[in-house]
Amino acid sequence: MQSQHSNTPGNGGSDPSRQEDIGQRAREMSEEAKSAARDRAMDEAEGHKQEASNVAGAGARAFDSAARSLDEQGQETLAQTTSSLASSLSQFAGKLEHKNAEELLQDAARLARQNPAMFVVGGIGAGLVLSRFFKASSSSQGRQY
Repeated sequence: MQSQHSNTPGNGGSDPSRQEDIGQRAREMSEEAKSAARDRAMDEAEGHKQEASNVAGAGARAFDSAARSLDEQGQETLAQTTSSLASSLSQFAGKLEHKNAEELLQDAARLARQNPAMFVVGGIGAGLVLSRFFKASSSSQGRQY
């Protein structure tokens, strides 16, 4: 005689609706985890965005000061180039400050699609600038203790 209860947990059977419920709950948990991770990454990016904006603003001020000094020394062409760099860096700092992290990521993706070579070169340049900044920051912090 065969058992009438082939779907009970003890005999290895399974209830399809229970499996669907478990699958649905697993998908919901996965979405919640992805959402939480995304929110945390965006919060983290916002903090770094502000820091990068501050660095870019300081760089723009330094270039502007250098341009004025070069102009006073009669180096007009070099002063104009340096002033142009200061202006571009200042505009970049403004974009960083006024856009949220998601908009900046969308802009970066658009730039990468439109001009991949410029994106790679810009990324390398940004990496070098940031590494110098962090190296300078860590050595100045070391002196405070």
